Formats: sequence, C-alpha cells, structure tokens
Amino acid sequence: MHNNSSNTLEQCMGGELNKLSDKKLRNLLGVPRDKYEFFADGAGLSVRVSTVGGISWTFTYRNSGTIQRVTLGRYPDMSLKRAREKRDECRTWLSEGKDPRRQLKLIKQESLKPVTVREAIEYWIKHYAMDNRTDIGDRVLQLKKHIYPYIGEMALSDCETRYWLQCFDRMKKTVPVSAGKLLQLCKQALKFCRVRRYAVSNALDDLVVSDVGQKESKRDRVLTDVEVGQIWNAINNTNTFQPYYSAWLKILISFGCRGAEARLSRWDEWDFNNWLWTVPRAHSKSDTPIVRPVPEKMRPYMEKLKACNYKTGYLFGEIKHDVSVSSWGIRI
Repeated sequence: MHNNSSNTLEQCMGGELNKLSDKKLRNLLGVPRDKYEFFADGAGLSVRVSTVGGISWTFTYRNSGTIQRVTLGRYPDMSLKRAREKRDECRTWLSEGKDPRRQLKLIKQESLKPVTVREAIEYWIKHYAMDNRTDIGDRVLQLKKHIYPYIGEMALSDCETRYWLQCFDRMKKTVPVSAGKLLQLCKQALKFCRVRRYAVSNALDDLVVSDVGQKESKRDRVLTDVEVGQIWNAINNTNTFQPYYSAWLKILISFGCRGAEARLSRWDEWDFNNWLWTVPRAHSKSDTPIVRPVPEKMRPYMEKLKACNYKTGYLFGEIKHDVSVSSWGIRI
C-alpha cells in the first residue's frame, strides 16, 4: 500500500501518465484505511482516498512558485476518463496563464445559475439597444409576447436552435415580417453577449430571415398630389381620424419625415425661437441629427399642439408603438 511520504506532491504533479485504471479504483473504493492517501495518475492528476474509502479526484499544480491542489470531483460520479479530460483542461488553462481553481469556480457558478435567454437579451438591450435602436420599445413588446413566455427562462447554453425555431414558426403564421426582424435582433443580441464574454450561444448563427419569415418588401408607392390633398382634407375634418393620428399625419406631410421620427419626437427637439426641429441622432436612420425648418404656415398649428401636449414631454402627448401606428397607417 502507498503512503503519504511515497506519494509526494512532485509525484502527483509529474511522471508517468495514466497509471490508474478502473480496476484499481474499484479496489480502492470503500476500503477503510488508517489515514488519507494519494495515488497518482500522472501530469498533476491523482486520487485522494479517505479513511472510509471515499475517492476524490485532485489536480496539483504550481501557481507563482507555490504548489496548489484543487478537487475536481468524486469517483465514481466523475469517471476516470472524465477526470483525465478535466486534468487536460486545467493544464490548458495553466498554459494560458489562468488559475485552474478560479476557472473551475467560475464554471461552477455558471452551472448553478446559468445565464437565461431573457437575461442575455436584456443585457444587450441595457448595454447597447437602449442607446442605439430607435425601435427597441416595440421589439421588447414582441419579445415579451413571442420569446420570453416560451424560452425566456431557459439557460442560453441549453437553448438549441430547434427551440428558437418553435418561437419563430409560431410568429411566421401571422406576422412573418416581424418574425424575420426579431430573428435579426436576437442574432445581434447573442453576438453582442458572445463578444463581451457574458454568455455564449451559436444557436442562431446559421439561420437567415427566409428560414423563419420574410423580409419587409420595398415600398415604391408614392402618393399623388390628389391623394395628398384628400388626406389633408380628411385631417382637417376632426371627425375623420383620432386626434393623435391627425397630428401625426399632418407632421409627416408638412416635414416629409419618417414616421418614427415624428412618433418619437419630444418637445426638447423643437426650437420655437428659430423655428427649427432637430431630429436627434438616436431617432435618425442615417445616425446623424437632422435639422428641419418649421414652415411658416405650420407655426400656429405647432403652437396649439405645444399648448396641448407640452407637459407630457412628447409631441403627440404619448408614445404609441410602431406596430400600432403602422397597422393603422396601412388602413388609410
């Protein structure tokens, strides 16, 4: 029988490889002994056998000149093959300048409380999308409806491509364009998390929009002067549209702006001294501020609109989501 003196730390750390066998381990398991003993497998891997015959896998290494020993697991819960794989992983970490003890602790923490699909996407929303996506409010609503209830609490590392596809396939039946947009959003979110080493998943890498829905068709339709006049007359008939949509349409026609620029507009964008509207970079599709003069004939209307809605902070008194506004606009 081996003893502690014959199994020094140096023997545990180096020497011949793969000295242990399953037969040897089975013979050691559950056999009482007078004191703890170590049996080396090689390259830092060894087993520690307790006085009651319990077996633990340990990895021994040097860190800043000091000999360290870390427990990898228990036998037979961790097999001989798996223990050797863990040893090789520890040696790789050492070659990269990483402390195996710390790396094992990080992995354990991640296993006990893994990053969920929802946490990964919300990490991207907080650290990127809130400052760089003008449509994030509407996309969050879609996530809450189509993604979070089904896979939101699933560990990101366990969420295979097939689970994502189940969510997108449900969307494809009724809102194929939105399904495509949401896929692109989720791919961007997962890449952001991966680059920042927050969480890793490649489940969406091979998917494209046509796999889950369809791209938004290009809109070449342009209103004629007669049609613009008809809409303008309808706006001025207060019984035709709700006040919100009447004001929204009037701004679109008068300034030739994008729907989102008007929908998201706040009063601090409007300069009534110089009669200028500055669309902020965050709301601009070109990612640069857009300065537009306020037409003289629109100024009295803008003053009335301000008197009604200024206290809310928003041009139209509230923020409606783009899906609601777009759906309404299609019906005109």
